[in-house]
Amino acid sequence: MEKIKHSLELDEDMSLFKKGWKIHIIAWVVFYVLIFFAAIGLFGTGPLSYSEVSNEGGRIKYERFLRDEAETEVIITADNVVDAVHLALPQDYLDYIGIVRFNPEPQTRELLNHTVVYTFPATGIARVSMLVKPKMPGRLTTDIMVNGRKFALSHIIYP
Repeated sequence: MEKIKHSLELDEDMSLFKKGWKIHIIAWVVFYVLIFFAAIGLFGTGPLSYSEVSNEGGRIKYERFLRDEAETEVIITADNVVDAVHLALPQDYLDYIGIVRFNPEPQTRELLNHTVVYTFPATGIARVSMLVKPKMPGRLTTDIMVNGRKFALSHIIYP
């Protein structure tokens, strides 16, 4: 930077001025990085948040990053269903995640060993949509069972 000669007697601290500009530029870079990560889904809906787990019994599509009290959809697809889809949700999952509604509605619901088992009549390839709403912020990792097959889900719930 060029030093300007002038007749006024002012205290100039060019090193402080340069530090200020560096901090200013760093703050803008951090701001743009946060906007970029928000746009791709780090803080909620977006490609980075969408996840799918699958095995030979089917697949589950869900969002990893959730917002407290914001509804989201979990889609369960079961393959080779003979008579019904049995969806087993552990109590620790239900402590963090409230179920708003199912589509289709379950035929039965029963509690077995700290696990709630929902039964949906179906044959062939069955799809169950579960609209859920987080109850509290935190990190949640759990296994849910669909027709006896385990699926690992992981959520980070932001306040």
